[in-house]
Amino acid sequence: MVYCLVGGKPLFAGTRITVALILEKLAAGETINQVLQTHL
Repeated sequence: MVYCLVGGKPLFAGTRITVALILEKLAAGETINQVLQTHL
């Protein structure tokens, strides 16, 4: 398995987007589609 870390936080494969960022956005009420449009 290949994985990457930035500042000790895991990233989504092939991106520089942390898992924590996505979870924060979802917790704040954004939909998955909104998050994807904004960050991918």
